Amino acid sequence: MYRATLTPNRKKSSEEKSVSIAPSLLTITDAIGPAMVGLTESSSSGSLTDSICTAYENRNIKKYNNNEINAEKEFVPATNISTMLGELLQSIKIGSNKSLLIKTEEESSSLNSNVQYSYTDFTSVDHRVKLHIILNVFEYESEELALLLRADILMHSLKEVFPGCLVLSTSKIYILKINGPEGEDPQHWLHKECSWTIDKLKSIAPLPFKQGVLIELEQSTKINEEYVSISFLCILQDFQRTSNFLFYITDPPLLANCKIEFSVPEHCSTLMHSLLSRIKKDENGGDAVRILALYSSAVLKYHNITTLSQYSGLLVTASTLVILEDNMQWLLPNTKIVPVVLKEQTMNNLMGIEHYDTMLILNFLNEIADSEEIWTLEFNSTGAVEAVINSIQSPWEELFSVPLQITTRSILNSEKS
Repeated sequence: MYRATLTPNRKKSSEEKSVSIAPSLLTITDAIGPAMVGLTESSSSGSLTDSICTAYENRNIKKYNNNEINAEKEFVPATNISTMLGELLQSIKIGSNKSLLIKTEEESSSLNSNVQYSYTDFTSVDHRVKLHIILNVFEYESEELALLLRADILMHSLKEVFPGCLVLSTSKIYILKINGPEGEDPQHWLHKECSWTIDKLKSIAPLPFKQGVLIELEQSTKINEEYVSISFLCILQDFQRTSNFLFYITDPPLLANCKIEFSVPEHCSTLMHSLLSRIKKDENGGDAVRILALYSSAVLKYHNITTLSQYSGLLVTASTLVILEDNMQWLLPNTKIVPVVLKEQTMNNLMGIEHYDTMLILNFLNEIADSEEIWTLEFNSTGAVEAVINSIQSPWEELFSVPLQITTRSILNSEKS
């Protein structure tokens, strides 16, 4: 619904076609009665939230077309909105039958399902999340949602990666942090970390092998009116998801004053080539990086030693597989951090691959040393796993002239067997 505000020529989503652009919720008056129109009862609070959002939008549309609005009464404090919402929910409970209040265990458990995110239409946002953002995150009266991107985020000032959301509105850019199970009430698990006005956005560029995006902003300082650069990563681990996002913000352009880059930042390429010079190469010395795959977690087992890794990367060449140490800050500009090898294996030691949904298991056997090693890596998507397999399969089969053994099954089927 909101994308048309930033880019008039953009194709509207299905939600945009059904609802016109509404002014901010902060123009809602204290009258509750009319807002009840169009609400439907449901045993699911998700459906209830949908109805509330729709009622808000319909009410705003009516207000927008009413030329007799008193300008002095347009602004209503955010506290009135919360009060109105509480009274609205209470009215619905009073008017509904007991089945709305008394839920079976089966109905209650369905409320704990994870929130779904779209990586094709970035304006398609779960209504529970959207309502939370409108009421508790947005800072301006006429602010509207432009897009939401679910990602793992690394800030320039922090070493730790955290799960969160990048939110762009018509006025600001927000970083939201997820610090709990993504359940029914986003107020419990989704909180604002930081924000900037939209004009501070400087550039967006893809990470190596489109594992996410690097976002840079410019912030003016109070001293001498100088500008400082602020940067952070939105890690997606998925080539297709990153491509979808870059295409979404460029065709047609969503951010007029923000430069969208299509080449990998120079510092990333330089550090990868430097890393390549420090690892084992094939006899011909012609190794090149086939993929840098960022992952969520890894368990590396060698004999009786288990090494845990979180939010790092797997680098694959034609002859070598490398696990990097847990520090992704080398992907950020203007840092002194360099990628460091944690584990390294040659391609000819790889015996087989197991693929379980978003999990990848690499089995190694060093016949000379008579030692086995198992790498278990967890990714965000099956597409990310398949990209790693494709990068390994071709050089391995060229090396051995036989098909690589790949066991593929879902975790659900594995548990049943």
